[in-house]
Amino acid sequence: MKPTFILILAVICFSTAIAQPTEKEIKTLLSHKWKFTEWSMGEQKLPPSQKMFNAYLDLKSDGTLVRTEDGQDVHGKWSFENRYLIFKLDGKKKSEKNKLVNITDTELVFRTTEDGISMTMVYKRVE
Repeated sequence: MKPTFILILAVICFSTAIAQPTEKEIKTLLSHKWKFTEWSMGEQKLPPSQKMFNAYLDLKSDGTLVRTEDGQDVHGKWSFENRYLIFKLDGKKKSEKNKLVNITDTELVFRTTEDGISMTMVYKRVE
């Protein structure tokens, strides 16, 4: 019984490892334009505020980004390292480190912290 259990566990672990996208595949998925659609704190999902209603995140394949909020474009650079999406915005001293929660062809979800408050941000792909 014990060897069978170990074999089943090994197969499950191996299958899970194979199913995970590589860092290169994730970077390819990230390199698109995304529209902000909702955010949440804990279990409470909230629609975009007026300022964020037309917010976009354009992650270019060359590592540059344009973040549009309230009609204003902010340029910078982005990278992806160890499940974290990192933004270095022009004019800001500190980088923003965001934990990637999920990425698909159509949806980007990450956790960020602002002023000590943890939030989950959801974006839908537009390009």
